[in-house]
Amino acid sequence: MATKDDVLDQFGILNIQPNDQVIDKCLRMCEKYKISAEDIADQWFAYKSSNPSLKGDQPTIDHLEYLERTVFGKTRDHEESDIISHGHGSGRFSAQESQPVKTPSKTTSLSEANSNSINVKSTPSTTYVDRKDALSICCSFGMKPDKLEKSAFIDLKIKSLNDELKNLKLYQLYKWTLNGAEEVFQIVVSGIARKHELKLTNSQLFSGKINERFLTGQILVDNIDGEQIIKLELPRYPYNGDTIELTLSEMQKYSLFPGQTVIVEGSLNAPFQTWMTEKIYSDSIINFPVEPPIKKDGIHIIVACGPFTIKDNLLFDPLNDLLHYIKKHKPDVVLLTGPFYDNNNEAVENDELQQSCDAFFLDLIDNLMREVGETHVIIVPSMKEPHQFPVFPTPPYRTDQKYENLSFMNDPCMVDINGLVIGISTADILFDLGRSEVNVDKVNNGPKDRIGRLASHVLRQQNFYPLNPVGNEVIVNPRLMPQYGILQIKPHILVLPSTLRFFIKEIDECLVINPERLTKGYAGGTFASINILPGNEQSICGRTACQILRI
Repeated sequence: MATKDDVLDQFGILNIQPNDQVIDKCLRMCEKYKISAEDIADQWFAYKSSNPSLKGDQPTIDHLEYLERTVFGKTRDHEESDIISHGHGSGRFSAQESQPVKTPSKTTSLSEANSNSINVKSTPSTTYVDRKDALSICCSFGMKPDKLEKSAFIDLKIKSLNDELKNLKLYQLYKWTLNGAEEVFQIVVSGIARKHELKLTNSQLFSGKINERFLTGQILVDNIDGEQIIKLELPRYPYNGDTIELTLSEMQKYSLFPGQTVIVEGSLNAPFQTWMTEKIYSDSIINFPVEPPIKKDGIHIIVACGPFTIKDNLLFDPLNDLLHYIKKHKPDVVLLTGPFYDNNNEAVENDELQQSCDAFFLDLIDNLMREVGETHVIIVPSMKEPHQFPVFPTPPYRTDQKYENLSFMNDPCMVDINGLVIGISTADILFDLGRSEVNVDKVNNGPKDRIGRLASHVLRQQNFYPLNPVGNEVIVNPRLMPQYGILQIKPHILVLPSTLRFFIKEIDECLVINPERLTKGYAGGTFASINILPGNEQSICGRTACQILRI
């Protein structure tokens, strides 16, 4: 039986605080249709995502009554299914040209120490300036920070693993004359077979129909007259991408999404040309590096994800406040992910920039680096940046100025910091998976962890962006995915920035973090602080203190 707290918790994951009338309506629907609070939150999430013209994020009584008529009222015979409707689109971006603008009416900068470098004519946001909860702790994980003693800056060895990983034997084994999507499929399906000791040869795995008991392929979800049909798309060779419908009635529990690589065990139902599914294998084998990370000196890392300025200006007050925090606490590493500001920033649309987008960004980086002292800065780009090419994977930023304590990475990337491997991707895969995932749990034993389940797909599919078709705001270059999109090794920390609610979770011994964004529209957001003690364990989860703080 759902409770008020259940409703608040499930909508809270989506950063929504429903009013009392909406909560009461949700509870009545839960009782009437024998559904959970998560079911209602999921359907609202899918409905809102598929209807961007809706004003605001808050559900109303009218919205819930619409869902009652169109979703829950039609599915009373399938009460055990927790199925999230979804929609797909190719998404379209256009690179914004750099245009000179008029002489500024006001000169501002990233920090008070550099007031003559970055020129805009924006007005400070009173919403941000008047906030009352700066540096409050929103979420904690692991040890208490006061148990971690921070000494002087440690010697750092930082490198990108992407260029090295493409030379691994595992990658070379499948680098034939395939396109990127086929290479990714073959890497992942081979890992699934090894994980579950299925004793199948590569030729069997890659051909689709292994024998009378197994099929390999990728999940396809069709919507036909409001009903979701799950199919398996067989490999291009020799089946030319043919599909077969999966009958899942005997499955007690499954979590599927379009593009998911799987091995399906079952049998052919010849009269109906469907596959009677008995078991689905979807988790690939992925291991930590051989050497334990951070064996000698502890490390303090700050993670913040863009945008770094309020939606209606280019003053970068939140980033400036983050720099004050960095100067005070002196972390060893600061990891920043783009976009620093995005195409939809109102100041950009209103021509408030006083220089080209490229020059503006270079000045921003120069000013940032003057403020961080000895802290090493790692910057991961975003395809949403106005001066960046809008494709995923995204190449690193470039600057003519060289700084010894600055590293530019690809997006996504795997970064090695003194043996600590961090995986980062700025594409909002959690949000996109949430729109597309089909989850059924007839057993329903124990609390549900939808966010943890979504994040686990990235690790278990060895893929920073395993969804296909992709989300509305993502353009994927499949030929780059085998080199930059695959997780050949398990990261100790996985950073997945999302508009969904912040979290810190241990998933398969990996610390998975969504710090959210440093800004949220016109208000301040959050960032993460990670302290790791030295040790000899492969997983750092037992010797880490991590907090999500408000800026």
